[in-house]
Parts: sequence; C-alpha cells; structure tokens
Amino acid sequence: MVQRAPDSDDPPSITFETNGCVMGYWREVAIVVWTTQATVPLIEEFTRLAEVMTQRHTRVSTVQMLAAGSSIPTPDARVALNAMIARYADRLFACAAVMEGAGFWASMMRSFLTGLQLFQRNTWSTKFCATPTEAAHWLATMHASELGATLDPEQLIAAMRQLRERESVRG
Repeated sequence: MVQRAPDSDDPPSITFETNGCVMGYWREVAIVVWTTQATVPLIEEFTRLAEVMTQRHTRVSTVQMLAAGSSIPTPDARVALNAMIARYADRLFACAAVMEGAGFWASMMRSFLTGLQLFQRNTWSTKFCATPTEAAHWLATMHASELGATLDPEQLIAAMRQLRERESVRG
C-alpha cells in the first residue's frame, strides 16, 4: 500500500517492507535500505516504487543504503534489475549508494554497481558514499545545480534515517 506523498516536513512514505528490505520515498528521492540479498520479488517491488515515483515526478533520484555484509543480487535479480533500469533510465537523475561497510565487501559492492552503470551506459550521475549525510548533501547540490530544485539535505537525512531505523532492517 502506498501512503500519501509527503510534504517537505513530512516523514518518508513507505511503499514496501519485509525482513531485510524497506522501500519508500521522500519528495523526488526513492530510498531503499538493503540488509539482505536482492531477489526477483524484491526487484519487482523496487519496480513498483519506480512506477510510483515516475508518475509523480519528471526526474527522480535514488538512495540505496547497503548494510555491511549484504550481498549482490541473485543472477535472476540482476536480470530484473537491468530491465528495470533500462525501463526508467530516461527518468533517473542521480543515484547515491551509501555503503555502510568497508574493505572487501565494499569493493565487491562498488564493482557490482559500477558494472550495472557500464552495462546500461547511463546518463545519470552516481556517487558511492560512506554516510547518509554525504549522500544527502551530494544529492541536494546535484538537484540545485542541474534541476534548479531545492532539496533540503537535513530533511533527506532524516527521511533516510527513519527508513534505516525500521525494525525490518535494524541491526
């Protein structure tokens, strides 16, 4: 069930939640928290979120929050993810990936995400970030300079934290 679209001071809307994953949005930013491996059913939910977002906004951005130890998508989920990206690529403006871990795990996740970008030959901007604060400030700057849109980084940080603190992805 999709909740109402938030005003700038409202909490994020949650579109899907299950053990290990929560998806939602705040204004024109989709926020997905992953503490589990992406599977085809989860990518189908992500596609539903993309549809909601693109019905509401001309251009959208995403924040993927990747918990340390989460793993790359299953092979079938990668195929579904590539199809979703291809379907909405012309509407995607920027993508921030918040990597909550370091070392080999973070390298593996960066390699996977970089491979997605190369496969799609994307036109959107991407940034790997260590914290929600870094991601929010980067997105706010990108939205202001490229879209002429005001995106309050502190409110985006609050929205990201609200999703990250959900019971389904805590820990």
